Amino acid sequence: MALNVGELIAYLRLDMGDFDEKLAGAQAQADKLDSKNVDVKVKADTAVAEEKLAAVAVSEDAVASTARARTSLASWRCRHERADHRKASELPRGNSHR
Repeated sequence: MALNVGELIAYLRLDMGDFDEKLAGAQAQADKLDSKNVDVKVKADTAVAEEKLAAVAVSEDAVASTARARTSLASWRCRHERADHRKASELPRGNSHR
């Protein structure tokens, strides 16, 4: 069951003259700046961003170090498994206890 408490109808009357006047004023100010040699200096506090970037760099180094260690370990295991396989293949085969 829907409840309707009424409706609101509104009309806006806009004065475009005021808008055009303010727009013309802003354009005039921009034109004045266009004819001047303006030197804009931007100041920013980048300390927080720099700290976060440094933390990312440390994490990246840790991940790279772990990846290198795992690759080295896998390579070592592979070499030793091959060596063990070679040793096993060199063992005498057959039934030598007859």
